[in-house]
Amino acid sequence: MNSPNPLVEAHFAELITQYDQLTLAWSDGNQLVQGLLEFKASYNNITIQDSFQVKILIPSDYPDNPPVAKEIAGRIPSVFHSNHDGLCLAAPIEIRRKFSENSTLLKFVNALLIPYLFAFCYWEEHGVMPFGELSHGSKGIMEYYLEFFKVHSETAVLNLLRALVSGNYKEHQKCPCGSGIIIRFCHAEYFRKLKKIRQFNLLNDYQRCENYMESKTLPPKFQLKLL
Repeated sequence: MNSPNPLVEAHFAELITQYDQLTLAWSDGNQLVQGLLEFKASYNNITIQDSFQVKILIPSDYPDNPPVAKEIAGRIPSVFHSNHDGLCLAAPIEIRRKFSENSTLLKFVNALLIPYLFAFCYWEEHGVMPFGELSHGSKGIMEYYLEFFKVHSETAVLNLLRALVSGNYKEHQKCPCGSGIIIRFCHAEYFRKLKKIRQFNLLNDYQRCENYMESKTLPPKFQLKLL
C-alpha cells in the first residue's frame, strides 16, 4: 500500500465541507473517495436535485493527473458517456484544463462530476443533452477544439494546435487560425489556457485530430459483398 498523500487528505477535508456523506478510503494501494454525492444545480431555469453513489479514484501522481469518477449503483447505463475507466466527464483535454485551473477534489466534483450528473438527469427526463454532445474518439476531440477555439474550420484547429505544440510562434505574428489578425489580439488567450496542459497530452490531441482529418480524405475501403 502506498503511503497516504497529505495533499489528498487536505483536499478531502475541504470536499466534505460541502459533501459530508463522502468518505476517504483505500483500494488496491490507492486512495479513493466514495459515498453518496448529493447536489442541487440549475441550468436555463431548470433546477435538478438528486444524489448518486459514486467512487472517485485518485491517481498515485495526484494532483499532476486528475481523478477518475465512477457511478457504482448501476443507475447510469454504459451507453451514456462512459468507458472502461469510468464516467466520460468531458473531452480529455477539457478535464485536464479545468482541473489544472485549481487542482483540488472540490474543483473536480463541482466543475466536472456534478455537471455530468446534472446532464444525465436532464437527459433522463427530457431525452436530450443540456449542454450539447460531442462525438466519441478523434472526431469528438476535433469537435471540442472547434468549440474551444471558436472557429469553424478543422484546418484552423490543426494549425492552432501545431503552433501550440511546436512552440514556434510569437504573439506579434499573424494567427495560425487564418483570421489575418496577430495572435496577441486573436488566439493568445486560448494558447495561454492550453499551455498549462502537459505537452504530451496536447501532442496526442494534435495527432488524433490530424489522423481524423486524414481519415476523411481517404477513399472508402473496398468491401466484398457476399452473395
